[in-house]
Amino acid sequence: SPAMRARWWMVAARSRALLYTAFTPAHSVVSAVSRANSTFASNPPFDAAVWMKRAEKFADDQSKVALLALELLHNAEAVMRKDTELAKKDAEIEKYKELLSKEEATTIRLDKQCARYEESDLRHKAAMAATLANRNVIEIGLKSYGHAADFTKRHAHFLSNILLDSNDKLHAGPRKTLSALKNFSSSTPDARNVQKELKQFEHELSKPLHNLRTAEMTELEGVLVGGDEPLSSALAVYVAELQKLNHISLLVTLINHNYDRICRIDGGRILPP
Repeated sequence: SPAMRARWWMVAARSRALLYTAFTPAHSVVSAVSRANSTFASNPPFDAAVWMKRAEKFADDQSKVALLALELLHNAEAVMRKDTELAKKDAEIEKYKELLSKEEATTIRLDKQCARYEESDLRHKAAMAATLANRNVIEIGLKSYGHAADFTKRHAHFLSNILLDSNDKLHAGPRKTLSALKNFSSSTPDARNVQKELKQFEHELSKPLHNLRTAEMTELEGVLVGGDEPLSSALAVYVAELQKLNHISLLVTLINHNYDRICRIDGGRILPP
């Protein structure tokens, strides 16, 4: 800062003047070291003992001691310049972080708006033909949920704050949903398998089949999610919690790997198919 630089030049000038007084060589060097170190708020860069040993070699030559002390001051100036440059870089980094934070906030806000349009578009498509949309449904819900600017971070936040506790166990709401599923499917897995599936959820949702319309769905209608277990149950738990938080308003039908209806998910409730 300008104040710090001004302080440094004042200390340097006083230290130089001190060198040419009638003080002993040792006193001159110790004073110079002390004044140089006092410029720095923390981590003083100079060891007085080291410089004293160097000064003792020139005990009988005041001019050499003066040159030695000037060398010290020169080094102190170099350290100060480096500190100033680092402080400038730190300020630039903080400014860049602030800019990124603002850009992320803008992305989150725009994604929340896009989520409603995407949900409306999916509802329109599903009204014309049954649509298996595992990833689409989750992405729309997480965009509305926010908290981050990309899918991976949103999912991680939702997982650790809404679905699982600090021990990676299902929270009460998801456990209740899983229990309700057992009334409609004897193949519903236990909580441990669903928890494990949720931890690798992003990988499963990246498979292309989760966004396709297929010939096997000709007798189905609306927005569908599901597949093999434990993915199907994990999806049900995920969708139900997104609905409870009003991040999805779609009526969703859960299906198994044979495209048989298991149940409907509406408003976070598990209902008969």
